[in-house]
Amino acid sequence: MANTSEYYRHCAEESLRHAEASILANVRERHLHSAAAWQAMAERVAKIEANRRESQERELSARLADHSRSFP
Repeated sequence: MANTSEYYRHCAEESLRHAEASILANVRERHLHSAAAWQAMAERVAKIEANRRESQERELSARLADHSRSFP
C-alpha cells in the first residue's frame, strides 16, 4: 500500500478519527490539518495513477495496431 492513493486516503481517514477523538482543540486542529494534507496527496496521486493507466492503455493500443498492420 506504499505511496498509493489508497494509502493516502487511509491516512486521511485515520487523521480524522484522531481529530474526532481529540479533547484538546489544538490537537484536533492539528489532526484536521493533517487529514486535509493526506487527502490532497491522495487526490494528486489518484490523478497520476489515472494518467498512467491512460498512457499505458494508449501505448498498448498503438502496439496492437502496429502489430496487426504487420500481419495482413
